[in-house]
Amino acid sequence: MPKSNDVTWKEFVAHPIATIGAVVSIVGGGLAGVIEPLLGTVWSQAGAFFAVASVGRGTLADQFAWLPKGALTAAAVGAGLVFVANRGWKIVQGYRKETQE
Repeated sequence: MPKSNDVTWKEFVAHPIATIGAVVSIVGGGLAGVIEPLLGTVWSQAGAFFAVASVGRGTLADQFAWLPKGALTAAAVGAGLVFVANRGWKIVQGYRKETQE
């Protein structure tokens, strides 16, 4: 006779947390091949993304009222932070290379 806290296999699989875990695993595993190259592109082209975002916020948002200024400001700041991090990483890598030789 099963105890009151025993869960059958069907109940376990149908539980919302188990379903969410399965969906996250499947989607995460499927997107791993897409996310890594996408982030690599953003990292390697940080300067270009920053230029586009800052022009979009600094010039275009003032000319066209329908453009969301808040979202464009956030995009420009985010792209600027990625750009600064990228440049800082390159400086650190250059310093490491020079000190190892």
